[in-house]
Amino acid sequence: QDRASATPKRKPPPARTLHFPEDRSMGSLIIRDWNPEFDGAYPIPCDNDVEARGSLFFPEGKWIFLVLSEDAGLDLSPLEDLGPNDIQGLVIPATADDRAIEHIRGLLSLEQLILDDARITDSGLRHLRDLISLKELALRRTEWSCFPVLFSLGDPSTSSGQAFAPLRRSLS
Repeated sequence: QDRASATPKRKPPPARTLHFPEDRSMGSLIIRDWNPEFDGAYPIPCDNDVEARGSLFFPEGKWIFLVLSEDAGLDLSPLEDLGPNDIQGLVIPATADDRAIEHIRGLLSLEQLILDDARITDSGLRHLRDLISLKELALRRTEWSCFPVLFSLGDPSTSSGQAFAPLRRSLS
């Protein structure tokens, strides 16, 4: 059995409605057409990005990257209203800390997670152990890492669960 046939096929994200607070923005959503080959490229914001506020419908096959605002980083509890397959990428800002990070553990389809200057320690990283789809974790200037570092947790030829297993074991 060759390596490609042993790897589970990535499926396009389903049609879905994302629910964010009506009274405040959580940041911006970068929307792209889904690519069956995970390339790890950071999505570049553009003019047609959407504000993460209220209820928003997305058709099947849309890859969604949520860039949280600094204000949203103070309270990530609204992320618990998202379904496990709602977003595939997330940037957590400097205002977030270990308590805030626990609100993302149910986002099981996350493939990319960027902790940018966030006050996340080893203790907070333990909340990431169930993110089985995670392929890339960027720890930029966090309290866990004093320099920018990108952990490639897998490549398209390996299952994300296997790729993330060594880090998940180290966080246990």
